[in-house]
Amino acid sequence: MHAAEGQPVAAAATKKVVPLTAHKRDDMLIMQNPSEEEAAMNVPNIRIMTPSDIVAAIQLWRDTPGMGLNVYDDSPEAIARFIERNPRTCLVADDGKELLGCVICGHDGRRATIYHLAVRQDARLCGVGKALVAACESAMSMEGITKLRLLVFKTNEGGNVFWESVGFHARGDVVYRDKHVNIVKDSKDNKENKDNKSSFLSGGECDIMESLNVESRDC
Repeated sequence: MHAAEGQPVAAAATKKVVPLTAHKRDDMLIMQNPSEEEAAMNVPNIRIMTPSDIVAAIQLWRDTPGMGLNVYDDSPEAIARFIERNPRTCLVADDGKELLGCVICGHDGRRATIYHLAVRQDARLCGVGKALVAACESAMSMEGITKLRLLVFKTNEGGNVFWESVGFHARGDVVYRDKHVNIVKDSKDNKENKDNKSSFLSGGECDIMESLNVESRDC
């Protein structure tokens, strides 16, 4: 629900955040806070991300300290493809007018991965991040997914504290590996395309993509 008219979002910092509930209507995932008690607690409005949210979402990621964006995977076109493939699991939090936070989450039919959870600086400590995570969990449960995963750098203390607080525990029994594929280099068209994306993202190319929540990062 929206904050009271004229009341800054940050004023909800001391209020209890109630987990969101979810149901389906017309094959769409609807997040809602059905009780009057929840309404009085300024729980943020959580809704499905649409293509019209992409520019604001990328701007939020750009404005989040410690977060970098990959030129190839985080362009507006790439994010549009991601939400097209995952139409009910990419979410935003807003106050009815402006974006407060967002997250993109997708699955392969077996496991889900959370990317790019971010909350606007002046909306932090109000439960927005936790509400988005709860909404992701509800959405993935409705998709039949039983496990969610994410990546955070070891040096990101704030991000690791946050994720531990919402039940995402570190594992010491696995080694993460990755490899870049399908990246065309040195062609004129590719250079121009890369320059255009770098200008939009204002972050340059990162060989290791950084993301996830308040200063948390994903590689």
